[in-house]
Amino acid sequence: MLHAHFQTVEHFFCLTGRFRIRWGDEGEHELHLDPWDMVAVPKGVRRDFTNVTSETAYLLVLITGSNESDYFDISVAPQDSDAFRKQFGDDVAERFASIGVEFAAPSKAEN
Repeated sequence: MLHAHFQTVEHFFCLTGRFRIRWGDEGEHELHLDPWDMVAVPKGVRRDFTNVTSETAYLLVLITGSNESDYFDISVAPQDSDAFRKQFGDDVAERFASIGVEFAAPSKAEN
């Protein structure tokens, strides 16, 4: 899902296969990582990652922050929040929320 971390930086390192990394409020930017490619996404930037091969692929993801509480700050983009709730229901979304995942509501402009 398209999401952001506000207190941590996320690093993606492709070990095998090929991954698409998207970023931006709507995932409007993208690049592909091949084996040994790496990219870091700054704090507050929405991002997602997808294996774009038909094979099992491995992506090493490192999330760095200053202290333990930094790791409970995930915000899922509004469009993916709606899709998640439709697929899995409000109960599952609430369980994720209990461990720090925020499901962002659409802005007034999107309503």
